[in-house]
Amino acid sequence: MAARTAFLAAIMLASAAFAAPRPVGVVAHPDFSREQIRKVLGKDVTFFAETDLAAIRAFSAKGGRIVVAYCGNEELGQFMGVKPGKWGKLDCRALGLGGKIHCSYRTGCAFVPSIPRGNPLHARVTATIFDSSLRNTGLAGAIETDRGVWYAHAVPPSPMKEGTLSRLPGAIRMRGVWTAGHSLDPGGWRAMADKLAATGFNTVFIKSDCPEFDVAMNECRRTGLSVHAWMVVFGSTRRMPDRPKDVESAAAEALRLVAKGVDGIQFDYIRYPLGSGGNHALAAARMQTVSAALKKISSAVRAKSKTVVLSAAVYPVPRTQQSVGQNAPEWLRLRLVDFVSPMCYTESDAEFGEWLAENAAAIPASKMVVGIGSGANESRLDEAAVKRQLDAVYGRKLRGAAFFALDAELASRLRSK
Repeated sequence: MAARTAFLAAIMLASAAFAAPRPVGVVAHPDFSREQIRKVLGKDVTFFAETDLAAIRAFSAKGGRIVVAYCGNEELGQFMGVKPGKWGKLDCRALGLGGKIHCSYRTGCAFVPSIPRGNPLHARVTATIFDSSLRNTGLAGAIETDRGVWYAHAVPPSPMKEGTLSRLPGAIRMRGVWTAGHSLDPGGWRAMADKLAATGFNTVFIKSDCPEFDVAMNECRRTGLSVHAWMVVFGSTRRMPDRPKDVESAAAEALRLVAKGVDGIQFDYIRYPLGSGGNHALAAARMQTVSAALKKISSAVRAKSKTVVLSAAVYPVPRTQQSVGQNAPEWLRLRLVDFVSPMCYTESDAEFGEWLAENAAAIPASKMVVGIGSGANESRLDEAAVKRQLDAVYGRKLRGAAFFALDAELASRLRSK
């Protein structure tokens, strides 16, 4: 179900819901990982089903605080002093700043709660939901009451710790970050660019269709950051690699970005959709089709500029790359791109190392900028995990690494001058 694939990652900044040394009981959908919840709330958390009302009341009566997530049970809501919302689809990108809670949140569904009439248990909204453009919707993402806290979606299970991200090691040649283009700083892109530079980043991949693209590019350039346009090529059914008009459209878009004076262009979704399936023969044919499309786009850019750096975001390892029509070794051999970025988003050090080894067997180290999942749906890394993955990148002498992505959580951890 949608709850299984939705993801919430958060930093708990001394939230009043969990600051007091009181036992915590959790009511959460079974798809949410109890292990991850325990990472935030402690190993002694007690879990309840939403129908365990008698046990929940008894637990609360003994001083326990109740945490409810992704729930529409009206009787439980009445006990908690919250009016549960109905399940619904939601264009949700972030659980916003609420004084004490700072979350980075991605999901397509939620039970959005509200404060009931009379407010018998002093309910207060501690976080609101932002949409995919990071506009505050005003909808409650979290409500705290005298008996605990009620979340619209998941309990925030993030291993990220409070504090500033260490300065990135200068020994790694390219130190990048992807951004949807929103500054996520009250000081706008001027302040954000300063913080990225102060943290040691030297490259920013900015979503090419973002309204703030020009502002972001200029401010990043001011601080010495290299700017690469992050361009979606064949996303969903918007464009397909086997449609000549779509390839021409993509080439035209790339040329418009060249005209803006970008340092590079990274082609994302340069592939067939995930799950399109097929046998080995079909996979081989699709690789040829995608490579031919990339060649036309790349040739158009190369004819216009000899200095713009071209790259492509690809699936984590060669076998999954090929399943969607990506042939990274051939692209590099033919110089259709200058480097590739395998999206190695995992919280497992062992898996990350295995993926690097698989890529290194097919891709030159000097042409690999590995994607690190600092804020991906698949992984949310704390500072120690980030350092371990960067050490692995340096150990293999790769061209660099890029963080996915510049979200509210990562922005809060950047250094200031």
